Amino acid sequence: MKREVTVDRVVQASFPAAEGVVEGIVRQIDGARCLVEWDHGVSEWYSLRAVSAMKEPAMSPQKRRPARTSGPVDPYAGRPRKFPSRGADLAQLGVRATTSPDAAPFELKRRAASGSKPEHVSLVARPRRGEAPWVAHRALGHGAFGAVFDVTLRTEARPRVALKICFAGARRFGIEREIEVLAEVSRRRPAPKTAPVGGLAELETFFAYRDASAVAMRLADTTLSDLAKGLRGVAMRFSEPVALFYAIGTLEAVDALHSADFLHADVKPDNLCLTYGEPDDVGTGKPVDAIAAAGYRVTLIDYSLAVDLRAYENPDQRFVSGADSPAQVPEYCWPPALKDASWRREIDLYATGRILYQVAAGSILTKTLTSTNLETRLPRGWNRRLWADVLAKLIDADESVDLGALARTMRRHLEKNVLAGDTAKLVEALDHHRRLVTGEARRGADAAATRVKPMEADESCEPPEQRTVRVSPSPTQPARGRAKRPRSEAPARSSRRARAVVSYAEPKGNAKLRNSHGVVWTSR
Repeated sequence: MKREVTVDRVVQASFPAAEGVVEGIVRQIDGARCLVEWDHGVSEWYSLRAVSAMKEPAMSPQKRRPARTSGPVDPYAGRPRKFPSRGADLAQLGVRATTSPDAAPFELKRRAASGSKPEHVSLVARPRRGEAPWVAHRALGHGAFGAVFDVTLRTEARPRVALKICFAGARRFGIEREIEVLAEVSRRRPAPKTAPVGGLAELETFFAYRDASAVAMRLADTTLSDLAKGLRGVAMRFSEPVALFYAIGTLEAVDALHSADFLHADVKPDNLCLTYGEPDDVGTGKPVDAIAAAGYRVTLIDYSLAVDLRAYENPDQRFVSGADSPAQVPEYCWPPALKDASWRREIDLYATGRILYQVAAGSILTKTLTSTNLETRLPRGWNRRLWADVLAKLIDADESVDLGALARTMRRHLEKNVLAGDTAKLVEALDHHRRLVTGEARRGADAAATRVKPMEADESCEPPEQRTVRVSPSPTQPARGRAKRPRSEAPARSSRRARAVVSYAEPKGNAKLRNSHGVVWTSR
């Protein structure tokens, strides 16, 4: 029986390369043909006659009842997936859409790790397929499902954005999934009255091609992982004001998903982006609100593994990751989950607690460290009791914990006890971090763009060369003995290999450290 073909119509078909029936959705109609996007990541053009003859699901995906299960399930193996109108999702987020029935004028090329060179992904232009709507400058990083690049859009405003592109075959966990998650969160969660410190990604433009898709989002200055490595390179730690600010942003960002009944399931320092505003834009009012309104914020990105709790009939549904399912980084995964224990909010709570501990203590969380001896590992002069109480609830993965309440508690301590009304104290420390990781040239994005050679045809966008920052000896200290031969540069470490390092290890002996405000203290 033939039916009328419309955009967003859901159809079913069988493919030799896929097991069972695969669902797809009509994304575009062009004359007598239409583009169907299939669930396994393939998009193909068909005639209207062929699509009208395809079967439809017994029940519309929008009206399907949540999945009914009796025990823990793998959320990534046959997970419930609906096909809402992508146009409605983009409109909900206020994202511009650019669609084309042609093949993408670009492709991703992955080069495996070799010797001291880490694995990296390049963005290669294909001018025979047309001109890409952006100019690529450099690679920002890549993961299991895609890569992110620093680009300038070819629009009148020419904004500098971060462009995410998924690998072929990974679209199920890629851009379309992220758009769906962000749109659902926007529908379920009311907009905050004031600018929060922590939040989710801000999408700007969506690009859809026959064989690929890409999304442009606001470009951040750095990630929490890169900032910590930059501080380690100059022998510095997080001071308490900035540690509290980043902790508040992290808690608010994770709570933005949890309050909308989503689990992130991949919280790690590489997925926490930091954006810095201008000190002159900080107004009056409550210090944290004024600083956040000026553009200083923490953004939680990458929702490829996000789990929708409302997709299951059981309100207390628990999950377990299968052997072939995508998994969280072991360093930030709740330990019982690594032993096949079922999980729920614990997967995000433990990862958040581990990150905040590394920011505060400056060392990796060890197996021997428990919630009972946290205070002894925190810096002197900090409110150890407050930090230990927050960290204990997160590391113990107490599902009853309210992340929003923890963020408000830390916010009150920062404003009343640490800053005591002195907003400039925190702004100065944050601006020091901005200068450390971005340099003064960040103030002029256009000037920075002119220093980077645009990507030419068939030329890959390589990641920037990594350099080691060294601390020079004091000019007042006389040289002792013979001059030492300069040490050879150590090979650059892969960001994936080093992503577990949020702050440098505890120094041995009676070493002196300097925080962001120039205060020197002695390590224990």
